[in-house]
Amino acid sequence: MRADAVVVGGGPAGAVAALELARRGAEVVLFERSGYGGLRMGETLPPAVNPLLRALGVWDRFVASGPVPSYQTASAWGGPEVAERSFVFSPHGHGWHTDRARFDRLLADAAAEAGA
Repeated sequence: MRADAVVVGGGPAGAVAALELARRGAEVVLFERSGYGGLRMGETLPPAVNPLLRALGVWDRFVASGPVPSYQTASAWGGPEVAERSFVFSPHGHGWHTDRARFDRLLADAAAEAGA
Protein backbone atom coordinates (compact mmCIF):
# COMPACT_ATOMS: atom_id res chain seq x y z
CA MET A 1 0.00 0.00 0.00
CA ARG A 2 1.33 3.42 -0.95
CA ALA A 3 0.31 6.54 0.96
CA ASP A 4 1.38 10.15 0.92
CA ALA A 5 0.01 10.62 4.42
CA VAL A 6 -1.06 8.45 7.32
CA VAL A 7 -3.46 9.93 9.84
CA VAL A 8 -3.71 8.14 13.16
CA GLY A 9 -6.97 8.83 14.96
CA GLY A 10 -10.35 9.34 13.35
CA GLY A 11 -11.73 11.97 15.69
CA PRO A 12 -12.68 15.37 14.30
CA ALA A 13 -9.10 16.63 13.84
CA GLY A 14 -7.86 13.44 12.20
CA ALA A 15 -10.89 12.95 9.98
CA VAL A 16 -10.82 16.56 8.76
CA ALA A 17 -7.07 16.35 8.11
CA ALA A 18 -7.62 13.19 6.06
CA LEU A 19 -10.58 14.77 4.25
CA GLU A 20 -8.65 17.88 3.25
CA LEU A 21 -5.54 15.96 2.20
CA ALA A 22 -7.59 13.56 0.08
CA ARG A 23 -9.43 16.43 -1.59
CA ARG A 24 -6.07 17.90 -2.53
CA GLY A 25 -5.08 14.70 -4.28
CA ALA A 26 -3.01 12.98 -1.61
CA GLU A 27 -3.21 9.25 -1.05
CA VAL A 28 -4.32 9.12 2.57
CA VAL A 29 -4.78 6.29 5.02
CA LEU A 30 -6.86 7.09 8.10
CA PHE A 31 -6.51 4.74 11.07
CA GLU A 32 -9.16 4.66 13.79
CA ARG A 33 -9.22 1.84 16.32
CA SER A 34 -12.93 2.09 17.10
CA GLY A 35 -15.84 1.48 14.80
CA TYR A 36 -17.52 4.63 16.16
CA GLY A 37 -20.02 2.37 17.88
CA GLY A 38 -18.83 2.74 21.44
CA LEU A 39 -19.74 5.39 23.94
CA ARG A 40 -18.05 8.71 23.38
CA MET A 41 -18.72 11.71 25.51
CA GLY A 42 -21.19 14.19 24.11
CA GLU A 43 -20.05 17.24 22.29
CA THR A 44 -21.14 20.85 22.32
CA LEU A 45 -19.93 22.74 19.31
CA PRO A 46 -19.67 26.54 19.29
CA PRO A 47 -21.27 28.65 16.56
CA ALA A 48 -17.89 29.11 14.85
CA VAL A 49 -18.18 25.51 13.65
CA ASN A 50 -21.07 26.43 11.31
CA PRO A 51 -18.98 28.07 8.55
CA LEU A 52 -16.34 25.36 8.94
CA LEU A 53 -18.85 22.56 8.37
CA ARG A 54 -20.20 24.41 5.32
CA ALA A 55 -16.67 24.87 3.93
CA LEU A 56 -15.98 21.16 4.44
CA GLY A 57 -19.14 20.34 2.47
CA VAL A 58 -20.71 18.36 5.31
CA TRP A 59 -23.27 20.91 6.52
CA ASP A 60 -26.37 19.19 5.13
CA ARG A 61 -25.43 15.77 6.47
CA PHE A 62 -24.50 17.32 9.82
CA VAL A 63 -27.92 18.97 10.16
CA ALA A 64 -29.58 15.73 9.03
CA SER A 65 -27.72 13.85 11.80
CA GLY A 66 -30.01 15.44 14.38
CA PRO A 67 -27.93 17.87 16.44
CA VAL A 68 -29.78 19.97 19.00
CA PRO A 69 -29.30 23.76 18.94
CA SER A 70 -27.22 25.21 21.79
CA TYR A 71 -27.63 28.86 22.71
CA GLN A 72 -25.22 28.94 25.64
CA THR A 73 -22.64 26.83 27.42
CA ALA A 74 -21.70 26.69 31.08
CA SER A 75 -18.65 24.83 32.36
CA ALA A 76 -16.44 24.52 35.42
CA TRP A 77 -12.84 23.43 34.95
CA GLY A 78 -10.65 22.82 37.96
CA GLY A 79 -12.66 24.88 40.40
CA PRO A 80 -16.15 25.84 41.57
CA GLU A 81 -16.49 28.90 39.31
CA VAL A 82 -18.83 28.39 36.39
CA ALA A 83 -17.93 30.09 33.12
CA GLU A 84 -20.88 30.86 30.91
CA ARG A 85 -20.77 31.74 27.23
CA SER A 86 -23.86 32.98 25.44
CA PHE A 87 -24.20 32.52 21.69
CA VAL A 88 -27.09 34.99 21.33
CA PHE A 89 -24.94 37.62 19.61
CA SER A 90 -22.75 35.26 17.57
CA PRO A 91 -22.51 36.20 13.89
CA HIS A 92 -22.63 32.46 13.12
CA GLY A 93 -25.93 31.74 14.88
CA HIS A 94 -26.21 29.14 17.60
CA GLY A 95 -23.98 26.22 18.49
CA TRP A 96 -24.93 22.54 18.70
CA HIS A 97 -25.19 19.60 21.07
CA THR A 98 -24.32 16.55 19.00
CA ASP A 99 -23.80 12.85 19.45
CA ARG A 100 -20.00 12.61 19.42
CA ALA A 101 -19.76 9.13 17.89
CA ARG A 102 -22.20 10.11 15.13
CA PHE A 103 -20.30 13.36 14.49
CA ASP A 104 -16.95 11.56 14.31
CA ARG A 105 -18.38 8.92 11.96
CA LEU A 106 -19.88 11.63 9.73
CA LEU A 107 -16.48 13.29 9.29
CA ALA A 108 -14.68 9.98 8.75
CA ASP A 109 -17.26 8.97 6.13
CA ALA A 110 -16.70 12.27 4.31
CA ALA A 111 -12.96 11.58 4.34
CA ALA A 112 -13.52 8.09 2.94
CA GLU A 113 -15.78 9.45 0.22
CA ALA A 114 -13.03 11.90 -0.72
CA GLY A 115 -10.64 8.98 -1.16
CA ALA A 116 -9.00 8.53 2.24
